[in-house]
Amino acid sequence: MPSATVIRHHLSQGWGVVLLLLLSPVVSAQALLCGTFKDADSDTRLQVESPVQGRLLAPGTAPEPYNLERLGETLVMASLATGSVSALQIAGDGRVLASDDHHYALESAAECRPAPVFAAGSCRADVAQCIDDMALAGPERWRQWCREEIPVACNLLIEDYRSDARNDLLLEMALASDREEPATPAACEKGTDRYDRDACEQAEMASRARDIGWAFSLAGSTPHQVPLPAEQLDEVSTLCREHPSASFCHATAVALWASKRLLPARDALQLACRIGQDPEACSKAAPLASLSPADLAVVPLHALPCGRYQAQVGDLVFSEDAQVRMAGQETQPAALREGAVHLRSGKGEDRVFWQLANGDLVANDRDNRFTRYQRVGAAPLCVARAGVGTTPAVKYAP
Repeated sequence: MPSATVIRHHLSQGWGVVLLLLLSPVVSAQALLCGTFKDADSDTRLQVESPVQGRLLAPGTAPEPYNLERLGETLVMASLATGSVSALQIAGDGRVLASDDHHYALESAAECRPAPVFAAGSCRADVAQCIDDMALAGPERWRQWCREEIPVACNLLIEDYRSDARNDLLLEMALASDREEPATPAACEKGTDRYDRDACEQAEMASRARDIGWAFSLAGSTPHQVPLPAEQLDEVSTLCREHPSASFCHATAVALWASKRLLPARDALQLACRIGQDPEACSKAAPLASLSPADLAVVPLHALPCGRYQAQVGDLVFSEDAQVRMAGQETQPAALREGAVHLRSGKGEDRVFWQLANGDLVANDRDNRFTRYQRVGAAPLCVARAGVGTTPAVKYAP
């Protein structure tokens, strides 16, 4: 069992999750075997590649890289993709790795790879401290750790950029709003016979509640993903190419797509699929693979399309009266805004569809992003109503 000094050090670094396991009685030293361990209940596999490296393979998800550290009879696992820390007890002569939630039994043994030597000052050189610092480290250190192949740092960097961009958009929308400041309630006019302190406090509380409701309404109508500045998009694209991981390249693809950089977005998805082995990225990238760079240009619509478009997730049908039916959903009205089709989703954020140069439609919203809709049959000639703020209705045959 580790010394009290070692235990105190790791607990001080935020690894208290292993305390009970570290303090459990140890009968004899257990070997730490390398190979693949399987949890029969979930079909999840844990690959122990070296004394400090491993991967978690859960069905239907991308492999998750882990930093491993043995403390006595306990294997402490720090996820390099999420920053979470967990622990497993080593038992059964090293053939079992178990916790209250999982029981991994050795499925196939393998020769351990040599443990790599991490550079002094790097995240992996003191992963406990690095994980503790991760959430508040800031862009400079996230950028450094991303280059050290720590996906969670890459993810935090792009999330920080996204949050800043969304806050900027919310501020811009608030400043552009025509919402007028309410007049001062008569009960709050000091020095007049109408002043009433209690009534004034109630009026101010009601006003604050209205302000909060308006702010939430504004935030709810704002897209979850908004375009990032060009220099940030260039940076995350480069980081994805040079240090690919499933989660980061997928997040990079989302940011690029939201900014209408569809070709590099597809490239990032394909990296998440090929290098990151992310099944979701593979599924989303496959329908886009046959499109040429010229096809992937977004072409503004001047009126709503008409007819049927088909995708793996189901058809998208535009009728003559500007109503749209999506698979499994009720028919709803469409509007054309800034050259794109908008549908209300009931979740605040619109469903958005762009037209590609080849006539396909692609989606850009949280539920359907990356989805490609292809025209089915000939397009009917029909009157397609233009949306709010667009040109009047016109005859349109895509």
